[in-house]
Amino acid sequence: FRGRILPFHSIVCYTTLERLINELNSAFNDDINMEEVDRKRADEVLSQLKSWLRTGNSDAVNLANTEAPLLRVILKQPLADQVLQLIASFSLAEALALIEDHEKKDRPNDNL
Repeated sequence: FRGRILPFHSIVCYTTLERLINELNSAFNDDINMEEVDRKRADEVLSQLKSWLRTGNSDAVNLANTEAPLLRVILKQPLADQVLQLIASFSLAEALALIEDHEKKDRPNDNL
C-alpha cells in the first residue's frame, strides 16, 4: 500500500481489527496464578466441565470459553491448550480422556 491512499473505511477496519487482536491476546494471557484461585470454585468448574464432556453436552464449549483462564491454571500448559482446542472443535470425548489421564498421573498411587 506504499504511496497509495487508503479509503477511510479501510483504516477504520484495520484499527478495529488491531484492537480486537490486542484484546484477544490480552484475554489469552490472563495472569492468574494458583495463589489467586479459589480452589473450591476451581474444583466445581472442572467437575461440571467433565460431567458435560462425559455426556457430550455442548454447554462444555461455553463453559470452557468462559473459564479458559481458570482452566489454564488448573490444568497447566501444554495440557490446558490441548484440552481447550479439543473442546472448541467439539472433540469432547478426547478432551475428557486427556483430563482424566492427567488426573490419574497426578494422583498419588493409593495402592502402596
